[in-house]
Order: sequence, then structure tokens, then C-alpha cells
Amino acid sequence: MSTALTITAARAGWSSVAIDADPWGGGLDNLFDLAADPGLRWPDLLGSDGTLPGQPLLDRLPTADSGARVVACDGPDPIPPDRLREVIAACRRASDLVVVDVPRDLAAAGAALAVADVLIVVTAPDRRVLVITEQLIGYARAIEPDLPLGFVVRDTREHVAQQIARLSDVPLLGVLAHDRKLDQRQSSPAVPGASARSAVSALAAALLRDLVIEHRVAS
Repeated sequence: MSTALTITAARAGWSSVAIDADPWGGGLDNLFDLAADPGLRWPDLLGSDGTLPGQPLLDRLPTADSGARVVACDGPDPIPPDRLREVIAACRRASDLVVVDVPRDLAAAGAALAVADVLIVVTAPDRRVLVITEQLIGYARAIEPDLPLGFVVRDTREHVAQQIARLSDVPLLGVLAHDRKLDQRQSSPAVPGASARSAVSALAAALLRDLVIEHRVAS
């Protein structure tokens, strides 16, 4: 979902950045099909402290054809929470939208949630996935009780997604049906959001309109 949100925003003319904050997540640059492209990645950003310049940082990131930029992981090295907070801040200073793939490390996740405007939780009708989802929501509510959040449920039908949302007391933001073209087990999967006509692009556009723009107007 983070890939589709960033690409959809870029296609609409926004300056957008996806930050991969989960070193064990497989790499957002792979989802963007940018793994072989040059540009700064997390190991390049961990060697110094202090304030990062926004636009010079963006100019050196891997960039998709859409114009979306990516701060990608390059291995399982942990990301210090303070550095994650500074990279998010630098990207926010120079762009219209920053999407962070929240890490599994609780300290780093807390750093991301502390500066977030909205939390979108992508889950699935699988018992293990739902347990992890409940843990993430509980943690987010404990440290940022006023943070707006909601569910996107993938690989299911509307009535099942509604049941999950009711049981969790979390608003349902959308349902994402399985798309064989996006299956990462294929030899050449499509980039999520690359096709403006795809279901994931339509959902991303709706989330940007209903959550991001609405939040900015309200604030």
C-alpha cells in the first residue's frame, strides 16, 4: 500500500517519498523495481548525526518513473529511532507527502508514529496477521491516542472486512482484492500503483483524498 500511495501521489503532481523503515520487510526498492538503481539508501544515512538538508537528500534518492522517491533499506541493519525521526523530518521539509513503512522494532515504530498524521494498517483475514495487527493498534493507541487510524483489509470480501473492523473497533478504510499481477511470487510482478486503472491505485487515490487532504484542511 505504501508503494501505491507514493506513486499515486506523484502521478497527481505531488512530491512524494516512501521511507522503508522495516529492514526485515524485503525492501521497498524491490517493490518499486528500483533495487538496481543508484541512490542513497539507509546505510548511507547512518554515518552522521544532525540535521539533514531536505531537497539535497531527495535529489540523491532512487526515483521511480512516476517521480516518487524511496529511502530504501539495504540489509537487516537496525535503524536508530533518532535517525529515522530526522530522515522523516528532512523528507517532510522538501516534499508534499511522506509515507513510512512502519518498522517491527517498537522504538523505531514509536519514532515514526510520533510524527505521523495518519496510520493506515494493512491486514488480512489470517489469524496470525490479525494478532500482529491488534498488537500494532494497541501500541499506537498507547503512545499516540489521538492519532487517526484505520484498516485496509486485503485478499478478502467486503462483509469479512467489515466484521474484522467491528471486532477491532477500527474504521474500515477499504478492501483490496487479490491481484495476481501484484503477486511477488511471480517472476515479474507489477509495481503496485504503476497502473492508474488498477484497484490498488483507485484505493490509494481515495485514501489520499479522504485522509491526507482532509487532515490538512482540518489542521
